[in-house]
Amino acid sequence: MEIGISMEKAAELIRRDVTPVTAGILRTAKAEGRVLSEDLLNEDGETILSEGMRLTKHAMGVLKTAGLDRPGVFLPVYKPVRCAVLSVGPDAGLAAKVEEMGYEVTVNQADLPEDADKLADAVYAASENTEAIFLTGGLDDWNTAVVPQMLGYLFADLVFRQEDSDPAGPSVCAIYRGRPLLAFSGDPKQAADALEAYGRPALDARAGCEIF
Repeated sequence: MEIGISMEKAAELIRRDVTPVTAGILRTAKAEGRVLSEDLLNEDGETILSEGMRLTKHAMGVLKTAGLDRPGVFLPVYKPVRCAVLSVGPDAGLAAKVEEMGYEVTVNQADLPEDADKLADAVYAASENTEAIFLTGGLDDWNTAVVPQMLGYLFADLVFRQEDSDPAGPSVCAIYRGRPLLAFSGDPKQAADALEAYGRPALDARAGCEIF
């Protein structure tokens, strides 16, 4: 585990340790916003869109120009990333921020008790049907806070820990059951900053996106 590293280094570690969700195929008409899991070739064998590219409106226009938007055409894409947002104490408003990034929040729980055992249970339950977990609150003091205790109970693999002096407040990244587990300050402003700095790279990596 690394402590007190730069945001750029933290993002690099996240991308290194987080693996994409499984791939599948989807009709072109329903694929906008998803991420390609393979290079896409035209009839001449030339690459028109590369693996890891998000299918933005511009990319969908490229597909249309190449004649790949017709019925019966399927695209190789990674499955969408479902997220859990858990809050120790009041809701820090992180779920809306995650959805603004284009990801789905399927678990959103606030006012969780400051109890490591119960928090571990909530994280385990959330991990059953999600691919990324965010937690706010419970990080006031590393030596006494519930989040470090909870991570120990879960045998999560710590990737890095940022100190309270970091602009985004105290933050922790761990890998749990193959999923990124990121814990941020309970302060809404700091949590939003940490999500942008550390959460976005984690979600993009989990989605299979190579363009950050």
